Amino acid sequence: MVVSLDSSLDQRSAGSLVGGNLQSDTKEYVTELKNVHPHQNFLFNGNAEQLCNSGHILNWKGEVDNPTDVAFLRRTSSDWKISGSGSFEIRVPAKSNRIAKYVCTTVGEAGTHYHFSGKIGAHRTEGYFTIEALNANGKAIKTWQTPKHKSSQVIEQSLCFTAPNDTVQLRVSIVNGLSHNTTTVAEHIFADDLVLTKEHGDTSPWVPIKYSAYEEITQNNPGYVEPHTISNPEYVPAVNEPGTTQNFSYTGNRQTFTAPYTGEYTLEAWGAAGGNYSKANGGYGTYVKTTKTLNKGDTMYVYVGGQGKPGNSKSGGWNGGGTSGGCTCGSSSGGGATDFRTTTSTNSRFLVAGGGGGAGTSGNHGRSSIYATMSSYVGQTGATSDGGGGGGGYRGGYNGGTDMGAYAGSSFVNNTEITHNVSNSTYVVTTGSNSGHGRARVTLPPKYSPEVGEPTILVNNAYYVPAVVKKTGSSIVVITPAQGEPYIPDLAPTIRTVIQSDKTISEPPDDWYETKVITIPANPTVTVPGGGNFSAGNFLLLDYPFQVYFPNEGDFYGTGAYGLSKTSNHTGKGFTNNMSTTEWTAEKFAKFGFAVIHKGVLYPANTEISLTPIDENYYDFYLPLGNKEALSAFTEFYAVANNAPSVDNRTAYNNKKRHSHKNARHSALREYNIDIIGRIGNLVMEDTGDYRFSNFFKQPLYNEWYIPSVVHKVALDQQRAYLGPLKDIRNHTVSTHTHYLNTYGSLDFLNRAPVNLPLSPSINNIPALQRQPLRYGYPIFMDIQTTGNYYSKMQIIPYYYHLNLKTGTLTPVDVYIKEDKEYKPINLFGAAVTGWDPNSVYNFHATLDWESEADRRNYDSEEQTITEYVQSKTYNVDEAGNVAPLRIPIGQYHTYGNAQIMHPSERNRTFIGTSCTYGYDKNPDDALDEYNYNQQAQRWHFTFKLPSSAIFTPHGQPMTKANVESVMNNTSVIVAAADIKAVGDTYVLQYEHPTGNGSVTIAGTTHSLASIPYSVYAIYSAKKSAANDLSISGTH
Repeated sequence: MVVSLDSSLDQRSAGSLVGGNLQSDTKEYVTELKNVHPHQNFLFNGNAEQLCNSGHILNWKGEVDNPTDVAFLRRTSSDWKISGSGSFEIRVPAKSNRIAKYVCTTVGEAGTHYHFSGKIGAHRTEGYFTIEALNANGKAIKTWQTPKHKSSQVIEQSLCFTAPNDTVQLRVSIVNGLSHNTTTVAEHIFADDLVLTKEHGDTSPWVPIKYSAYEEITQNNPGYVEPHTISNPEYVPAVNEPGTTQNFSYTGNRQTFTAPYTGEYTLEAWGAAGGNYSKANGGYGTYVKTTKTLNKGDTMYVYVGGQGKPGNSKSGGWNGGGTSGGCTCGSSSGGGATDFRTTTSTNSRFLVAGGGGGAGTSGNHGRSSIYATMSSYVGQTGATSDGGGGGGGYRGGYNGGTDMGAYAGSSFVNNTEITHNVSNSTYVVTTGSNSGHGRARVTLPPKYSPEVGEPTILVNNAYYVPAVVKKTGSSIVVITPAQGEPYIPDLAPTIRTVIQSDKTISEPPDDWYETKVITIPANPTVTVPGGGNFSAGNFLLLDYPFQVYFPNEGDFYGTGAYGLSKTSNHTGKGFTNNMSTTEWTAEKFAKFGFAVIHKGVLYPANTEISLTPIDENYYDFYLPLGNKEALSAFTEFYAVANNAPSVDNRTAYNNKKRHSHKNARHSALREYNIDIIGRIGNLVMEDTGDYRFSNFFKQPLYNEWYIPSVVHKVALDQQRAYLGPLKDIRNHTVSTHTHYLNTYGSLDFLNRAPVNLPLSPSINNIPALQRQPLRYGYPIFMDIQTTGNYYSKMQIIPYYYHLNLKTGTLTPVDVYIKEDKEYKPINLFGAAVTGWDPNSVYNFHATLDWESEADRRNYDSEEQTITEYVQSKTYNVDEAGNVAPLRIPIGQYHTYGNAQIMHPSERNRTFIGTSCTYGYDKNPDDALDEYNYNQQAQRWHFTFKLPSSAIFTPHGQPMTKANVESVMNNTSVIVAAADIKAVGDTYVLQYEHPTGNGSVTIAGTTHSLASIPYSVYAIYSAKKSAANDLSISGTH
């Protein structure tokens, strides 16, 4: 709905047409509880008619201490069935004295009076009913019992009781009691039609009750496994990886090796070769190989020998090579040994490969054969006459003599010095095997482990997990501990499980309800949550914002007779006050029969507007000036539900024709009519003919005077100040924001603060004249603005009052003129009413001299452009169908009434509308033609003037000297007011000063004007007229 605007904004006159909402009241269907309804039975399924899927009676369970051969059944065969399609049956063994019960638990209320009844028959036993009141802990605090029945004849038993304090539940039991049996035939109890109701339950509200359902389901056995082969998690495959090697090259420093794991390592060493000289080669180093068992973490030190060097007196290769001879003929030093040690000491060597002998003089090669003569590991120094240095080894090699090549050092392995080639299962020694520097190699033991177990195992219907099993009913729970034996579950691929679920009956049955037709008024009073009550608006203003209230919340509780605690799928059931329908709403729309602005977008008339977000309650709109006034313009609001198959609001919005049960399902629609009206305001006084106020209204010419040194002459086309209201035509307090009274930016002279009406001497900007009121006989130039369809007619009726400055009394007066020695009335107070005789007053013309007054009235180029543009696009058609151009102000003497009543017409009206209000664009994207805005704001130009010979008398009093002097004296003034109406093609608007008439200050005394019902515009002198100013009357 459209939110109401303040009624004070509606300026339509009392006799103006009001369209408003034309929609008729609507009929809707409401489902509500009957005033008198069936009693609520608090024993759900007390007639044993409803069954679980498992076949058990719904909401009833059997209880017995010894269940052997006891059965809780439902009797369906005609023999012993009491009523309906089945009855309760309890069967126990003969003469067993078993106490067996069919039990139902329901809600109970402390202090409530209840009535119970039920039918029962007993075969060879005693049967009866019990009722227990239970507290919050489930403990029975009081029990009632019917008499014990001992006959197969079915009887009805009843109980009346009051639930004690602390009662929260009632437990009702059908009891099979002690045996009364002389046979061996089983004993039976049959029961049916159990009812538990409240006293006065036919008018009590519905109480939600819970019941239990037991469902037996079959499902796959989670423990069942089809026989299949799986990987053996304990299988260990065989490992057979060859040992890796680590090589050691010559570095000139010791190197280390640490055993990564325990095993037998293969060690190999190559001694370094002796040095070469000229054409003689050094002897080759020896190769030694053996094995050694190491523990993980054991460390060996590896010394790799260096090759001998050529030249005299050269040191031997690193690690024991002998030095070369000292003669200048030339020789080479011996090669160093390569060895493995357990420490850094030579005494810890356990494998040594001897180095080769150094070369002698030219042609005497070094020797690879072993001839160890030294006591230490260092080879013998070469002979003085250029002999080669001996090879390093376990013991150093012989130098070979003068000029000769030296011998290799000995090797060592397995605690044995070796001087020749050896190859056996323990070690290998080969002389002459290595040229260059020595080297060594360690081969790690191979990795090998045997296969453990089989790669796969066959699982035959078993979990291969340790488990402990707990059975609950027919279900299986497997609990797997950290350790334990494998669990072999049941071989069945499926298991049966009984599931208990509690349900609540929150709604009364259908026979509690009735469907009524109710009338929804077209103009209901709406309660806004948190915002009070109001009716839908009956009018909107042109060039004014408005709001639409379109909530998802509403008061759906209705009469309060629905009896439900939560929502349901049916209208009239489950709805509450202040309830939100957001979750069921897909879209909300608005459509207007006029152009609107919403969220910065201008939508032409009859455009469907989507309202987002949908969870909002209020939506802001703006009614642009470019619309026409309208009587009962159409508006439409509708919402579409999530389950709507289509937007079918207009045909079935309340399901009246869609479904037989008439329950609303899909959408909501609201159609409404609203009036579009304009405004009248910005009443402005621009000038008077009285020179006293000329310097107030117009810009002075400072070198020219009306009255020397008192009143300057003025430029009539240059406004200095003006009189007007302190609220503009849109009823906003004037400010720089409103551009004062220049609402649409086309009247620049109004873009300054107004001085409040009326024209009184105290506002004069010349101090010497602030006690001299306006003198009658001078014209007052005024205009007023309208918005809307006001193109051709206004009505202005002047009223005059006598204000006694001594007493403050206001008295209506009549105005006369002396014509041919006869006093004739020109304004009789209140004479111009419906049916009055215009000939009853003298026709003292009201005229507009546009040719001479246009500049004085500030008719500038912008206003002229707008006016002539509207004229060019607008035509009038008379009753005969003749087309004539729209008329605008023109010429010199346009008569539009007289001193009694004025009717300004097209020749008094100019156009001032634009699409900018207060400087803000109100035509986004130029969606409307600017002409629409130009035409919808008007300025009406008129003049108030009394003749300088006017005579004032108290209203209705004869023209006598005493009566005239009682008004026209120095202690009185004349107050001028006017009833101003704009007459449009749709409405008539009444103008009133927006802040009232207020008061006026004369000669330092303030007098209230609030009692005058018309708009006061000027204060005249009661004694003097323009005739007293004859000498200057023609100058202003």
